[in-house]
Amino acid sequence: MATTLRELLIKIGVDADTQKLAKFEKSVERAKHSLTAIAKAAAFVGVAIGGATAKIVTSYATQADAAAKNARAVGITTEAYQELEYAADQS
Repeated sequence: MATTLRELLIKIGVDADTQKLAKFEKSVERAKHSLTAIAKAAAFVGVAIGGATAKIVTSYATQADAAAKNARAVGITTEAYQELEYAADQS
């Protein structure tokens, strides 16, 4: 970027303060590094949320499957089984 900006300024005939230009370029590089770090962190958080969501869904599916199998084994509906299970947990 530094070369491109300097070349542009030369082409359009702008006499730029090289110290200020260097300071600006350094600021742009720091911002670039910061944004890269933020993007990496956001990607990590996205993966973590996706993994946690998958784990929750799997857990609920496993519980629902167990309730359906247990209800079928005792000859009642899954809803009735879950109601009885909830009542037993409360006592």
